[in-house]
Amino acid sequence: MTTLRVYRKKDLFIGFECSGHSGYSEAGSDIVCAAISTAVQYCIQCGESIDGEALAIESNEEIPLIRCISKKQSLGFSKHIEVLVMLAESIADQYAMYFNLEIMEV
Repeated sequence: MTTLRVYRKKDLFIGFECSGHSGYSEAGSDIVCAAISTAVQYCIQCGESIDGEALAIESNEEIPLIRCISKKQSLGFSKHIEVLVMLAESIADQYAMYFNLEIMEV
């Protein structure tokens, strides 16, 4: 199962962690992993390229894991994560056995 854990501090989303493999299909042809991976990468690219956000990014392909935390905790990056959450909610609704979304207050 893939889990997307989103971190919120008061009114701002400040980062997220995505880990695991959904198990929907074999690696390389798994549409659940592809969908969430695309959404996660889009969020990171928007934060870095559009907003010039300073992000602390950690990844580990062995686990698999990607962690992204905003150093500035800006409204702009929070909005990108908000879109990520909306996409993730849709994926979680359709593929609940393979994907889990958690929103944590920090």
